[in-house]
Amino acid sequence: MSLEIRKNSSWWYGVFQVNGKKTVVNLGVPITGKRPRKRTMVGDDEFERSRGRAMEAHDKQLRRLQEDRTGEKTLTKLAEIKTGREVRFPKLADLAEHWAVIPRRKPPGTSTPASAGSPWSASRRSPPTTSAASRSSSPSSPRPPGPSWTRKRSGAYRPRRGMTR
Repeated sequence: MSLEIRKNSSWWYGVFQVNGKKTVVNLGVPITGKRPRKRTMVGDDEFERSRGRAMEAHDKQLRRLQEDRTGEKTLTKLAEIKTGREVRFPKLADLAEHWAVIPRRKPPGTSTPASAGSPWSASRRSPPTTSAASRSSSPSSPRPPGPSWTRKRSGAYRPRRGMTR
């Protein structure tokens, strides 16, 4: 975005927009030569050379920030370091093919709830639905309604400390 000079510093700073926030980074390029009185003025030759080096460092930093916005390269590099081999992340469109190729002891689909005889499988019935109102007003509810009651270790309910009826 731009270069910045700070009054008491002898380094060039780069100003970047990262995730909508202004970020200032030391570019590691020293300011050499005589500084002009105003930013818009041209300094001496040595100052202009240091400004050119700072612009190159700024552009390099900007490319580095823009090329890996999602962190995919960093994640790949970290995975390669941990596993010791090349790691590839499949595209979402190719995910079904990769899933089918994974080595397994049992073929896929043999341990799904429908084939395992789950009581909630589509062939039998759907799970019971109860609303919050019907659960709280149920006479067979084992605990009394309201937050003023807690359960002891023995399983009996008692009023909370400081709570009286």
